[in-house]
Amino acid sequence: MAKRMFTPEELAELALADAEIEETFCLSNEDIRASRSRDKEALFDRKDVRQRKIAENQRAYREANREKIAENQRAYREANREKIAENKRAYYEANREKIAENQRAYREANREKINNYAREYMRKRRAAAV
Repeated sequence: MAKRMFTPEELAELALADAEIEETFCLSNEDIRASRSRDKEALFDRKDVRQRKIAENQRAYREANREKIAENQRAYREANREKIAENKRAYYEANREKIAENQRAYREANREKINNYAREYMRKRRAAAV
């Protein structure tokens, strides 16, 4: 039988502490950008020499050809509009419950933010109508 690391009381205390932290924890956009940058750097550091060289070349190409890549993507989207729409429709149909649950969870977690946005939106619309 495996030895338990925490007693039930300690687990309950940890759960309470986690809930308290989750309630007040919020990352800023700058924190998120920094975290993503660190993640990319960590993934890059794990690559061997050949993979690093490939990644560096791909990054340099994307930076040097940003406009060309964007134009190719725009042209693809225009040429395949129906195909893309059908794929989106099929994904939505296959994942309708999961999407609805994610939206519900977001609305519950961000109710005040959503309400403030709606109030501000209506205030601007009323001001523009006058």
